[in-house]
Amino acid sequence: LPRRNVALAAGSALAAASLYAYQRLDPLDPVTLLRKLEAESPPLPQALASGRGTLVEFYAPWCAECREMAPMMYRLEKEYAGRVNFVLVDGADPKNEQLVSLFSVDGVPHF
Repeated sequence: LPRRNVALAAGSALAAASLYAYQRLDPLDPVTLLRKLEAESPPLPQALASGRGTLVEFYAPWCAECREMAPMMYRLEKEYAGRVNFVLVDGADPKNEQLVSLFSVDGVPHF
């Protein structure tokens, strides 16, 4: 039994270290991830009419905090899929100027 416990403890530590390394060395570029999340977002009117909670995030590709939060937003979207709408909007894109104005976005990230 003690030998089994030692093996289990060593295996757990190895698994934790591997997971940490994978998360830190994630090959997906944060800007690419943000653009992917934006492309997969439902249109805002559709999200608001769905009857579910909706989180709207305004980001910009040059925003360091936005890039840092991208993996966390991806995990949250996957965790709450079907229960909460996640809508990402590139606040630096001129085509989103009306939404930026409507939500009074004065900086990014803006939720």
